[in-house]
Amino acid sequence: MVAGQVLARLSREALDAQLAQSDAGLVRADAQIAQVKSQIRQSEASLGQTGPDLQRAQSLLKNGVSTQAQIDQKLAADRTAQAQLESARQALNVADADKAALMAQRRELQVRIARSEVRAPVAGVVSRKNARLGAIATSLGEPMFRLISGGAIELEGEAFEARLARLAPGQKADVMVGDAHISGTVRLVSPEIDRATRLGRVRILLEPSKAARVGGYGRGVVETRHVDAVAIPSSALLYDGAQALLQVVKGDRVETRKVEVGIAAKDFSEIVSGVADGESIVARAGPFLRDGDAVRPVALAEAR
Repeated sequence: MVAGQVLARLSREALDAQLAQSDAGLVRADAQIAQVKSQIRQSEASLGQTGPDLQRAQSLLKNGVSTQAQIDQKLAADRTAQAQLESARQALNVADADKAALMAQRRELQVRIARSEVRAPVAGVVSRKNARLGAIATSLGEPMFRLISGGAIELEGEAFEARLARLAPGQKADVMVGDAHISGTVRLVSPEIDRATRLGRVRILLEPSKAARVGGYGRGVVETRHVDAVAIPSSALLYDGAQALLQVVKGDRVETRKVEVGIAAKDFSEIVSGVADGESIVARAGPFLRDGDAVRPVALAEAR
């Protein structure tokens, strides 16, 4: 599914009716504005006539040709024309405001009509669909669709508190889903530990795989450290208290050494110091061998 693709269309008959009503209101508003503008032109023309008439009457009064009654009549007509012009201008402001309100309502209706189409905000995969024909769309219910952005699926796992400190975003992970192995990357390590279980949550972003399914179960192993070091089978280690010991074969004799153990992974342990790469060791240590015992080294592959 691509971004912007229509997922569902809501019923819009009522909105279409309101939009038609709004369009009719805009037509009436335009007609009213045109009518008021016509009244303004008429008032301006009338005022253009009463003003000069008043001036002529006042001039004739000085010459004794006109009377005060005629002056008062001309003055009243001039003031009436001015009042009509001001009233028409105010009516034009009101008509313009009404039209602006109708246009705002129309834009709101257009927004609501545009929202009647539910579109995918991003490209991805629809993992769940709750929309039903005839159902009422509301923001209080369940989402109509659940969309996995980019089709990416995450594993939400839990790790013990002591191990959680070793995890960090960006670390590589191997996730087992059934018999399938899926590569992943740690995306988020929760800063919160559950007080009851002492477990913390980890989110691992999985690479695309047909084996990954939303709601499924898996088990992940995160690579917290990667080094080039000497590794031996963990079964080769002996312990004297906290001290790790390793039986090394020098020639055909057994020699026990103290070693420093690093990280352990699966059935192997890292040896930080005490033995060099290429030396022969006793793969399955036990108390039946002591320093100086003669042995015949056999490669582990041959022993099997």
